Amino acid sequence: MPLIRHITCSSSRLLVWAISEPESELFVRAKLSVSDCDRLSRLHGERRRSEWLAVRAALRETFPEAGLSIGYSSEGAPLLSGNGQYISVSHTDGYAAVLLSDRPCGIDIERPDRNFGRVAFRFLSEKERKRFGKEQYGLLWGAKEALFKAAGKKGVDFQRDMEILRVEGEEMLAFFGQPYRLRCIREKRWVAVYTV
Repeated sequence: MPLIRHITCSSSRLLVWAISEPESELFVRAKLSVSDCDRLSRLHGERRRSEWLAVRAALRETFPEAGLSIGYSSEGAPLLSGNGQYISVSHTDGYAAVLLSDRPCGIDIERPDRNFGRVAFRFLSEKERKRFGKEQYGLLWGAKEALFKAAGKKGVDFQRDMEILRVEGEEMLAFFGQPYRLRCIREKRWVAVYTV
């Protein structure tokens, strides 16, 4: 399946790909460079390779002439070359998400049926657990993952260093050294949270 969501918002662009194709089709659609083929050969597991290919296929189909490529920092964070923008990627069962922005950005995509309640004490403060209902824990996890990616800091304690202040519809407000605005998209099979 091709791109199922393409949202442009101020200086950011969000792409969501539903991964239903076989790996061989994703390989053709991704139009990999020689160095990308080398990196792909080192990835283990069909699911991991399909997620990796889906991110590149989404970029190629959205920007066919741009010559974009994804490298990685020494910490493993994705780096986009070819247009000067920042990139963040995320995967979950059958979906890949890409966020491009003029400033550091972060995205997380999750299955809405994933149980975050049993680990909430590890990433939410007591104050956050009281402020928000258990049904929002997945959304809060996604927000903290997106913040972590956008900030690019090491040694972060999600419970102590970040606070989700407000969730109002699709808008979220958080604090992680500075205020951050986030947006969420809730679909039947996936939920995405990203920095704006």
